[in-house]
Amino acid sequence: MGLSAELESSPLERSFVNFFHMIRDANPLFLGTIGSVLVFLGTWQPNSPFVSKVPGSWFIGVPNNPVQGNSLVELMSRWLVYLGMAVGIYVWAKLVFEIYNGRSPSMRYLWKLFWFWVIPLMISGPLLSRDVYSYAAQAEMVKVGLSPYIQGPAALGHSAFLPAVDPVWMKAPAPYGPVFLYVGDIFVHLTGNSVVGTVILLRLAALGGVVLTGIYVSKIAEMYGYSKQAALALSMLNPVFLYDLASAGHNDAWMIGLMIWGIYLALKGRYIWASVVITLAGLVKAPAFAGLVFIGVRWAEFSSLSRRVRYAFYALAIGAATTVILGAATGLGVGWILSLSTPGASISPADPVTAAATFIHDLGSFVGIPISTQLYLSIMRLLGLGLSGAVSLYLLLISNERNWLRNLGISLLIVVLLGPVIWPWYLSWSIAILACSVGRYGGKAIVGMSILAFPLSMPGGQSFVALVGYILLAVTVAAVLLYRLNRLPYQTRMVIDEYMVRAKWFFEREVRSQRVIP
Repeated sequence: MGLSAELESSPLERSFVNFFHMIRDANPLFLGTIGSVLVFLGTWQPNSPFVSKVPGSWFIGVPNNPVQGNSLVELMSRWLVYLGMAVGIYVWAKLVFEIYNGRSPSMRYLWKLFWFWVIPLMISGPLLSRDVYSYAAQAEMVKVGLSPYIQGPAALGHSAFLPAVDPVWMKAPAPYGPVFLYVGDIFVHLTGNSVVGTVILLRLAALGGVVLTGIYVSKIAEMYGYSKQAALALSMLNPVFLYDLASAGHNDAWMIGLMIWGIYLALKGRYIWASVVITLAGLVKAPAFAGLVFIGVRWAEFSSLSRRVRYAFYALAIGAATTVILGAATGLGVGWILSLSTPGASISPADPVTAAATFIHDLGSFVGIPISTQLYLSIMRLLGLGLSGAVSLYLLLISNERNWLRNLGISLLIVVLLGPVIWPWYLSWSIAILACSVGRYGGKAIVGMSILAFPLSMPGGQSFVALVGYILLAVTVAAVLLYRLNRLPYQTRMVIDEYMVRAKWFFEREVRSQRVIP
């Protein structure tokens, strides 16, 4: 009797258990929407670090004048945002795993999830980034006759478009193509030079890019025999797409939507139009041009090397002609090519290339070699560019009908990881393509990558991710050394050996699938 009484849960414990069971079993529509609403409510706080609070930058939750605020309210609001995002990420990951476990909801239900999850985020001010205000200022430059490829937004002087622009980009030329800036100019005209109006249209365009991605990712996945529900969930419902593309308004959403559409056209055999559409994506943001070469190789039906080169040249020629025509039609020319290095103006401590340059500089300083960090950074960025190009070329050459799309996604991922700066929305380039070209294991890898990358856009997230990354790297190196020296406990070695056997089997199967079709 006494023992059974001791084993009985207290009312408080039962309440907590019931609460967590309710969360675990809750409808994704309900719980995911609650998460988005919590994020919206948390950003309403007058000094929120998650959205711009510059007067006039948004129509709700932005005070007309700076306010001192309340530290307790600010702390609670900050954690309200964290809680909402955590709930959103949890519901999304759980949904993906349920789909892979055979409990596939209808496409109609997934689209309903998207709209319920994204609407509160669109009512909130642009989340986690002020880049959309830079886009608006660059569009205003085009409207008043200033070249955004020569000067930064600071050239506008005293303009209502400037206060919300991030100081990092104030004097930086725009690295975006003429299609993006020309459409931005149209938005400025339509809104009568309204900052908020222009930002609203830019964010709606980004939302349209995410929707376009969802439409064609599911179609492509179905063509290749993969789950269209999983593809839709991994891309359009992905928190990176909801928070960092749709709500933040990044133009990567335009690029991705057009690129996926172009890939779909290529799969339908309409290669000329596919080349034009992917060029449009590249004229929003340059990384999409990688898709031209890959669809050129598919156009050649993965035959001989000479035929691959010839058809890749055809796709690139169509892209070059489209670029020249649209550059002349918009009056913006091809000056964007000279400003493609602009993203490198920011320093990302979580970026592997930057981390390597910093480590080498610190090591050199320790042994008495006084060389600036900038020199190491320039050298490492050049090496990273060369390595990513070499790996992408290799993936292009081994591409066949089964793996070419996945190889394109991996190439874009490598370009990001070895590039000058890494942001979570950059990872969306590869996520969208991989979502429709991988199965269960690849889908789970996308979930892990999305969750691990998400802190990058948080206030102070870059430094936090860099610190965690360094610690994990040190632990990994130490574990490898101990494993090689046979100093690990027997049980630990058995677990590692088992996973190494599984990994060997998996990669051998992947290599066999990537053999070139004669």
